[in-house]
Amino acid sequence: MRDSSEVRVSSALPFTARPNLIKSAALRHLLTDKVTLLAFFVLLLVTVLTLGADLVAGNLLGQQRDTIDLVLVGQQPFPPPFPAGVGGHILGTDELARDMLARTIYAGQVSLSVGYLTALIAVVVGAGLGMLAGYLGGWVDTLVGALMQILVNIPLFFLMIILSFVVIMTVPNISLLIGLLSWVGTARLVRGQVLGLKYREYVDAARVMGASNLRIMVKHILPNVLSTMLVVVGFDISGAILTEAGLSYLQFGVVLPVPSWGNLLAGSIRATSTPSDGTLLFERNIWLFLLPAASMVITLTCIYLVTGGIRDAFDPRLRREK
Repeated sequence: MRDSSEVRVSSALPFTARPNLIKSAALRHLLTDKVTLLAFFVLLLVTVLTLGADLVAGNLLGQQRDTIDLVLVGQQPFPPPFPAGVGGHILGTDELARDMLARTIYAGQVSLSVGYLTALIAVVVGAGLGMLAGYLGGWVDTLVGALMQILVNIPLFFLMIILSFVVIMTVPNISLLIGLLSWVGTARLVRGQVLGLKYREYVDAARVMGASNLRIMVKHILPNVLSTMLVVVGFDISGAILTEAGLSYLQFGVVLPVPSWGNLLAGSIRATSTPSDGTLLFERNIWLFLLPAASMVITLTCIYLVTGGIRDAFDPRLRREK
């Protein structure tokens, strides 16, 4: 009996130690990945600037979200928008003489808040349902699978447009709706991993020792699917930002005067010409388009780079290739 117990304990050791070894190797890989670190730093900087928009715009720029520069309007012989540098506005103003840089920072606050809140909701719901479906199986797996099949066949963007007629499109409401409709990808990935993990020896050992299903899922299975959840979070954030921007661009999203990158892009081409010379306003005031567009492209690029770096770090095969 003594010999068999020793063999059982020694055979279980590699399984308990392996997750820690993988995580430490992944962390070392991330710390040496300069592209991922740079992208993470830029994303962190954008997040701090946008979420602290009141502090940045109010103290550094001396502008608020909806401040109209009436003094500048009275001084200039031509109507707004005003180009960069006029009246102390670093990147010009919009068509109502509001500071464009301040509006873009506040717009980022809306877009990133929607992205982060949506990702949190989608990951919590998707990971929870995916773990329950994969671990419990049976009617739970069938029910979750049916829900996933229904949501997959519903076009998210067009459903959001329909819901905009009955729901006030604030940041929390948009985040909740997108999050509750976009958890399917997370649930599928987590369910697939749980199906392979629930028969591992360390899970069987915990079950034999009397651990409840909840304890097994939280303590023994959840740590092994965290890497997958981290990768999915990046795609959820990007998808939510693009969805919100598309809705706001079509004026089905955040209601003006609250800015988002989407409705700033729409505002940049809303007025097509001026009565004086017929020149396209979009051509004359290209900064109205470039500033929110560049902000969105930089943010999404950083999110994709960070997500790709995390994926590579937790995949031993990709680490070896690099």
